[in-house]
Amino acid sequence: MSKAVKLLLSDPKKFSRKLLNKFPKKLRNLLLKFPSEKEISEQLTKLTMQYKGKQVFVFPSPSTPWGYMFQRPQQVATVLSKMGFPVIYCVDTSFVEKPDWYIRGLVKLEGNIYLFNDGANGHSLRNLNSNVIIWQYWPHQQRFIERFNDTVSIIYDCIDHLTTFSHYKGIQEDHLNALSRAKIVLVTAEHIMKAVKPVRDDCILVPNGVNYEDFDISYFGQKWDEMERIRKTSKAIIGYYGAIAEWMDFELIEYCAAQNPEWTIVLIGEVYPEVKIVEKPNIIYLQRQDYKRLSLFLNYVDVAILPFKINDITINTSPVKIFEYMASGTPVVSTVLPEVKKYSEILIGNDKYEFNEQLKVALSKSNDQDFVNLLKKCAQNNTWNQRIETVLEVCQERGIL
Repeated sequence: MSKAVKLLLSDPKKFSRKLLNKFPKKLRNLLLKFPSEKEISEQLTKLTMQYKGKQVFVFPSPSTPWGYMFQRPQQVATVLSKMGFPVIYCVDTSFVEKPDWYIRGLVKLEGNIYLFNDGANGHSLRNLNSNVIIWQYWPHQQRFIERFNDTVSIIYDCIDHLTTFSHYKGIQEDHLNALSRAKIVLVTAEHIMKAVKPVRDDCILVPNGVNYEDFDISYFGQKWDEMERIRKTSKAIIGYYGAIAEWMDFELIEYCAAQNPEWTIVLIGEVYPEVKIVEKPNIIYLQRQDYKRLSLFLNYVDVAILPFKINDITINTSPVKIFEYMASGTPVVSTVLPEVKKYSEILIGNDKYEFNEQLKVALSKSNDQDFVNLLKKCAQNNTWNQRIETVLEVCQERGIL
């Protein structure tokens, strides 16, 4: 049975939405009832009048869907919004879940954040009548950038190694053009900085961070039935959330599960198509969760893990989740990732044997309040607010704020 037939039988609504995306653009936009270009222009004019004198931050298309895993682009947009800047975050109907699927034109989400879909990959934004700062974070967004004249300011945020992205002909050229045109270039990891510095010696290291308040909370009796069941049958819960992708070390995970049958390893996230997951009685896979549910998950977890292979992708990664893990006060065990080794609060396993031993050490520390406080303090020193304040200071120095 083909994937399309399986989807049709299991989720007809999702199937029909994916099918609509294959229609010619004009017909698709008509069926999905997009506003006219005039109506969208009026929406944008109204927004710029409302925020007169304020720079508008635009997160371009194609984008990380707002309703997908809540990572750097959405976190940065949220912080800028809370600082009073209007933020236009482009989405499209290729992500068939909420809120992205339902956005037509300019729609206020919360605070000063507006999701935007004009059915034309953001083409309408080229006439935005305001001081515009485009926060580019993929080379793929170069086509979007080229629609704007030189009056816009561009921040190019090198969030990952190029091999992480979906490859296409011209990705290297787009990357170099983005480095050249941007007023400010950010990098998330030391290894990315080494690659970027020969082209942009003025690039700035801005690692990922955490919105501390999202994870340092009490639950007042909130429960998660599946996790309650796992808690009752397990001596310890070892937890992970994020992409379940080819860079995960499944041999390591399988070894730790086999060595500790009384523990349960819970992996939450989207399983990438090319991944062959490990099947073990004490390894449980749960579907991707809303960002707001992640802190509740960590409330059940005794030790949080980062079980990544060491390769070009992972040595260039600043993992968002380590700061979220620490903000919740959960001990963390990781493989030897360069950006993780910077934080002495995280336990490191050099191989599967040492990783397993470090899990036992972490378990012994899970009720050590002094150690928990160290984790929380580290998270407090690595917040998204601090990261964005650094960027805004550079924006002022370079005259784009």
